[in-house]
Order: sequence, then structure tokens, then C-alpha cells
Amino acid sequence: MITSFKPDLLRRTAVAFAAVAGFMFAGNAAAQSSVTLTGGVSATCQYSSMSVQPNGNVAVTCAGTVTGDPGVFTLNVNNAATVGTALTATVNRSVGTTGAVNLTYSITGAGCTGASGPINFADTSNTGQTFTVNPIAVGTCTVSLSNPTSGVLGTPNQTTVTVAAAGGGGGTVDGCPAVPTDVVDSTLIQSGLNILRLNSGRIAALPLPAVNAVRNSGVVKLGETTVSPSGSTTIEMTISKCKGVIDPTLVSGACYLRSTQGNLNSMTWIGKSVAGVTPAVADMMGWCLALQSDNVQKYVNVRFSYSSCTYAPCGFAIQWTDGSL
Repeated sequence: MITSFKPDLLRRTAVAFAAVAGFMFAGNAAAQSSVTLTGGVSATCQYSSMSVQPNGNVAVTCAGTVTGDPGVFTLNVNNAATVGTALTATVNRSVGTTGAVNLTYSITGAGCTGASGPINFADTSNTGQTFTVNPIAVGTCTVSLSNPTSGVLGTPNQTTVTVAAAGGGGGTVDGCPAVPTDVVDSTLIQSGLNILRLNSGRIAALPLPAVNAVRNSGVVKLGETTVSPSGSTTIEMTISKCKGVIDPTLVSGACYLRSTQGNLNSMTWIGKSVAGVTPAVADMMGWCLALQSDNVQKYVNVRFSYSSCTYAPCGFAIQWTDGSL
């Protein structure tokens, strides 16, 4: 039994080596050949290697550009951003460059300004095409590609961008609760009126602007308009790094205002360091210390609470002016 097994083993080993040698020879010869694909897209390329994958698929490695292929389109954009800092997204074309191709990008989700638009590649061009993603609020947004007129979408063709507050991490600012999902985004205008209209109890968040170059302070002013509530009203306002949050325990006393009168409501903030103005001094003087030097975005958070409103939703005029410091 033992003697008859050895010759058999040797024969099988010799056959195996011959098969490997034949495969290697065929592979070398294939390096000088071409492969043609037909179906949805016709393409030809000079290939340098070919292999059978464990799942039975055949993988072909092309030595250069695929002739006749419109290409594969992929998306490249950072998946992390901060409020107010724009991202540049790039659409890349690879594998083939035959023909002009158009496709569409879209930006959806509360974390960024919603947008969509065309991406156009000229015939033979593989120059990356770019568009801008504008993060506006803590949260997420989805950037995606769709509808190529020819060619195919590769991976990745969609990215979820997580937007953190400026100066914060993980989507929130340290020490702040989550941003309310129903917060209203608005804008402070200098020496010009913005009529801020809100349903009773809802909060608006307005990014605090930088003070002017020749000033160290600014003043937020709020007053009645023709669309202000007709009955009793409580106005609350904070200047805080916590967007959309009105909580007196999270800010110093001078950074929180509560008023039951419709006019002559104002809050002064210090945006630049002033000699002798410590946090205690600022609080005593009724100045909210909101220094720009810490590079953390601050917000003016506003809430109106009222029982009756003729022109719902009711509101007040809000603006900012230079301070006296």
C-alpha cells in the first residue's frame, strides 16, 4: 500500500506544478492582450492581470484608461464640519473619460444650507468638479450624487457630514445642552431693523456678530412693531455659546434679560478685552462678557411668551449697534 501511494502522490504533484506553470504563462501572455466588455457600457482596455475571486467573479486590472467608457464618478468631501466654515466637495471621474457626462449633486438636512445643482464633465475631461457645502447649524446633513447621464456612480457617492458648533466638539459646545430641534435661525442686522416673528414660547438663535474694528462693545436692541403682541408679553434674551438655549443658570447675570415691556429692551456685550474689565466688573456694570478671542461662536437667543396675537406669529424689531466702549 505504501509503495503504490508514493508514485501516485508524485504524479499528482507534477500535474499541479504543470497547472501552476501554465497559469503563470497564460498570465504573462495576457499582459499583452486586451479585454472587451459589452452590455450596458461597451469598453476595451489593455489588461495586466486577471483573477477569479472567491465568489466566482472575474477581476480584470487594466493597465491604463478604459477606451469607450464614460467613467466612474465618486464624491470626496470631509465628513466633519463646524458651523460657519464652508466645505469644498469634489466630484472625481476615473477609469474612463469618453463623452460628456452630466450628473446632479444635492445637500439635504438641517445642518447645512439645502442645495442641489448640476456637475458637468466635458468629453475626455477627468478634472475634478467642485461645489460648496455651507454648514449652518449643529446637526448633520447629507451630500450625495445622482443621475449620471452615462457612466456609473462609484463609492463613495454619498457622505453624511456631522456639523459641530464653532469651537466645540462632537456636535455640541462643552457645557451646553443639545440644540432644540425647533430653534429658529435668524440674523442680527446692524442699525437696520429685522422683524423677528415667533410663535409664543419658541426660541430664535441669532449669531452674535464681531464688534467693529474701532469698538470693543456692541448693543442688541429690541422694540415693538405693528406686529407685536397686543396682550401681556414676556421677552427673554441671552447672549451665550449655547445655541437656542435660554437658561439663566448657564450665563452670567448680565448675559440674561427678562422684560415685560415691549420697548427699550437692550443688552450690551463686550467683544474685546478692555483693561480693568474683569468678569465681576462687567457683571456689575451690566455688560455681558462675550470675548471674541476664545474663538467660540456666541448666539443671541430670544423668546417671546404671549397670550394673544392679532398678526400671528407676533414679533419685535431687533438690531445691533456699536457700544460706547
